[in-house]
Amino acid sequence: MKVTNHIKMVMVDIDQNNNKFWEMWEYDDTSTKTRWGRVSETDKAQEKSYPPGVKNFEKTWREKERKGYRRVETIGDQDVKIASLSGGGLKDIAVKQVAQGDKIIEALVSYLVRKNRHTITQNTLLKYDEATGLFRTPIGIVTQQNIDDARVSLSKIVRFVTNKQFEDVAYHDLLKKYMTLIPTDVGRARGWHKTFLPDMNAVSGQNSILDALQASLDTILSGHDDKNKKDDAKKEEKVFNVKLKLNEDQGVFQKVRALYQKTRQATHSCHHLDVVKVYDVSIAHMEEAFEKHAIKMSNIWQLWHGTQASNILSILSKGMIIPPANAAHCTGRMYGNGIYASDQSTKALNYAYGYWGGSSDPNCFMFLIDMAMGKYYIAPGPFSGGPPQGYDSTFAKAGQSSVINNEMIAYDTRQVRIKKLVEFAPGGSR
Repeated sequence: MKVTNHIKMVMVDIDQNNNKFWEMWEYDDTSTKTRWGRVSETDKAQEKSYPPGVKNFEKTWREKERKGYRRVETIGDQDVKIASLSGGGLKDIAVKQVAQGDKIIEALVSYLVRKNRHTITQNTLLKYDEATGLFRTPIGIVTQQNIDDARVSLSKIVRFVTNKQFEDVAYHDLLKKYMTLIPTDVGRARGWHKTFLPDMNAVSGQNSILDALQASLDTILSGHDDKNKKDDAKKEEKVFNVKLKLNEDQGVFQKVRALYQKTRQATHSCHHLDVVKVYDVSIAHMEEAFEKHAIKMSNIWQLWHGTQASNILSILSKGMIIPPANAAHCTGRMYGNGIYASDQSTKALNYAYGYWGGSSDPNCFMFLIDMAMGKYYIAPGPFSGGPPQGYDSTFAKAGQSSVINNEMIAYDTRQVRIKKLVEFAPGGSR
């Protein structure tokens, strides 16, 4: 029999302590099948089949909708082809296009893939699909729309978490929507709405999960075009156009290490980390844009940019981006929506270490970048939007701009290029 209709739905109800899924199939002979259960217990889901004509497909799911279930779109439902590039999964693609036979880089890529996978699966019910390199929720593969909508919901949730308004009806509605988009195991005990996002560290943790999901989706689907795939099945997609190589020059290593130690601060939780390895990085489109737009600008500064290990492959694939201003992970950006960096090493490393996300990663990374500051604005304090007209960037100065450590912000990606990827570990080693 051929499936003619298929629908997936989720209901999250805080008062009733519900976190359930329901799905239904209709076949070409009008027979149907339903499957249902708790989101956290899909392995115990119940199923029931009905003979032709017994269950009306649309009437049945409409009844579920009236009871509070909400339809969930997945990649399969949208008939979007999953990129199954020649290697199949994220690791194979990255190893082939980034490592290109270099065993050291291959080991690094494998580690970054594992970090991306672990970041997501340790905190959600998402499971890694080896065949596609994507992450699958209990009810399907997460879509771009899921991620975008989840970011919007999470950005609105921030106010309620900050003010500890966990019983506010509006907070409940936002939390229900978020958990419909990103199914999460909250257990069976009542009161989970107060413990799931108790503080901003927990919100930051969810931001990290969304970032990692985006990184996975971007890396696999970057540049994917189904029409071209059909026209030329043998043509391999170029997901990574980057040169990455371990720099084994002891002089370079010591110079980078000295730069790190120069502004290392004991007050930062990551201060016990030290440089392990230095990799040379060249991302083709970033280099080209920098050479055309920024190279003639004044004040090109060498700065640190920290990011979690789960985001690195995405950055190596598409370069640094400036996310939408309403994205949840932009919350707390004090000087507008841009690319943030610092000349104070452990300030930037704290982002990579995971200090603001509530958990730490002792083996982490930072990018050493060139940022063309041009005519920079010394901010007297936080502001939204960009700097005043006529300025190319912002310098948030320690002790002067309501910050303890310097921060530099560029609002145009063409003003930034990545030069080094620096790996850190406790104590450091070579």
